[in-house]
Amino acid sequence: MNAEPKNEAKALSLIQPDISGGRIDRQTIDSIGEYPRAEEISISGLTQETFEYFIRTYARQFKTIKFWKCPLVGDFQPIEGLSGVEYIDYFWNQRAAKFWDFSKTRNLKKFCFYDFTRLPDLSSLASASSLVELRFGDLIWSKLVVQSLEPLSGLTGLKKLVFSAKSIVDKRIEPLAGLSGLEELSFPANVFTTVQVAWLKAKLPGTVKSRELNAFFSTKNALEVDGKSKNVIIVGKGKPFLDPVADAEKIKRYADRFAALVAWFLKNPGASPEDWEDESGAIPVSAPRPDSSLRRAELAGRPLKVRSSGKCPARPRIRGR
Repeated sequence: MNAEPKNEAKALSLIQPDISGGRIDRQTIDSIGEYPRAEEISISGLTQETFEYFIRTYARQFKTIKFWKCPLVGDFQPIEGLSGVEYIDYFWNQRAAKFWDFSKTRNLKKFCFYDFTRLPDLSSLASASSLVELRFGDLIWSKLVVQSLEPLSGLTGLKKLVFSAKSIVDKRIEPLAGLSGLEELSFPANVFTTVQVAWLKAKLPGTVKSRELNAFFSTKNALEVDGKSKNVIIVGKGKPFLDPVADAEKIKRYADRFAALVAWFLKNPGASPEDWEDESGAIPVSAPRPDSSLRRAELAGRPLKVRSSGKCPARPRIRGR
């Protein structure tokens, strides 16, 4: 037990010495009773049985609970009894396929979960309306495949969202646009297309802090590849990693392209990411059309392509071509 002085400690640690998280027993858990003033605890090695014992016997006294390496817990429903908990952090789980009813933990403001191997469905989070901060993903290897971000769309009180994922199955970024209270956002730079990111930037308040809501950003450490010192990540699925000096002109082209996309979506607020076809630049007949001067800037050097319904409608007149 890392806590001094005895009985007065505000934060406790019951992290077991085994690198795997170990197995904590009831006797060790019972040592919590010696610290009635503690409000924060870090604990590892819980099985389903000891998890339920901890929740039932001691967890209600804590505002912050950090579960570290408790892979064998499969049912989180007992957490619903922790109406006073404000922050839960959970690293590594191999059993749970869903969370709990978040409406029962109405004082929970911050929730972080990492390296969950059986939780691709985020539906449980739809009821987490009290959350102000949410973080999830993988801390070791990026393996998480999320079915959809749709369950997050109603979390209008969320101010900070940070997540990593190998992929989003439904490929939709639209649910993030519903987060009207968002102040800070971070997501993988290569999980959405450039067009999707530009659309989201046009939808969210300009005050949102996010390095990914840009054409590119720089990393602290450069990677030496083929004689180039690369530290510039171009945002968007399939986009390259570039040298800020040798690839300066290419970076500028990406930046100009991104700015044009954002401008188009701002001028056409009813358009969706699908209304702009990233690779060809096609604009569907049904989509709102920008004025000709902006269109020329956006499509510089590329032929305009118009998608139709397949019924051979009359070719639209395009002024300024």
